[in-house]
Amino acid sequence: MKVILKKGPLFEQAEAKAYKYLSGILVQRMNEHQEKLAQKNKKESA
Repeated sequence: MKVILKKGPLFEQAEAKAYKYLSGILVQRMNEHQEKLAQKNKKESA
């Protein structure tokens, strides 16, 4: 697969997709972390 770096609509579309994908992963990780913290707090307060 050959990647041509050329600023254009396709490049911007790919960039947007990559950003969306990465931010999706980041949000997922943050949510998982929040759940872990919540479980830890429940155990400590119990």
